[in-house]
Amino acid sequence: MQSYNPTTNNRYEELKGDIAEFFVKEVRSLVSNKVPGFQESELRYLTFLFTCPLTTLFGMQMAGMPDRSPIEEAEKITLHLVGMCTYTL
Repeated sequence: MQSYNPTTNNRYEELKGDIAEFFVKEVRSLVSNKVPGFQESELRYLTFLFTCPLTTLFGMQMAGMPDRSPIEEAEKITLHLVGMCTYTL
């Protein structure tokens, strides 16, 4: 999952369910479950990495864009996450 690259949609799809549901199908297709609990561990890792942008997107979905227009009408959205950093071990 270190090299996971989320699929890109060219059209907006409303976020549904919880964050785990967002990734579970892809994790099952990418990660073997020969070691018990491994898929669940990788799923937790992805939800940790993507919780900030997905929470922001969900909030915008619920509240609308800053100009109060629906998010599905936006042509482009840029998220600036303050305090994010990447560590390479």
